[in-house]
Amino acid sequence: MSIRNFLALAVFCTAFFSCSSDELEETKSVESATVNIGNISAQKEGDILCFDSYEQFNQAVKNIKNSESITGSLKRMVPLAIVEQKIPIKGFTSIYDSYEAALNEADKYYDTKSHYEEFKEKYSNLYFPEHEDDYSAYLPVSDENVAKLLNVNGEVEINGKIINMKDVS
Repeated sequence: MSIRNFLALAVFCTAFFSCSSDELEETKSVESATVNIGNISAQKEGDILCFDSYEQFNQAVKNIKNSESITGSLKRMVPLAIVEQKIPIKGFTSIYDSYEAALNEADKYYDTKSHYEEFKEKYSNLYFPEHEDDYSAYLPVSDENVAKLLNVNGEVEINGKIINMKDVS
């Protein structure tokens, strides 16, 4: 890639990320807040995200997927320290965040059966198949981008109804 193309891409990406709402912004208190996921606004009520419709939720998932696609392309061209992969929602912990935390801690817990049981209890919201010699923690949601919008219990509120979207068991 020529320097000219790289600079053009860098300018485009800077403009894209600064002019869009891909980063999630908080506009109210931590307990109840409006967050923006691309061009989609949702409410954060306590520990759950609330969307007005399935279309709005699906567009938010698509925005996360598109944001990560752009981030992945940037990582191949610029140092990792410049590209931030995760789009955090201040005060919100998703089931995907819980899964990542479990993966980061797993090695500490697999040395004894009692530590493994402690690990399972700590991350009881995840899926532990325990089939033959597989004792790993798994994300109980098949789409990682969906999981990033679900609370630690796998729930989201859509059109006033709380929906559990865990689909791996």
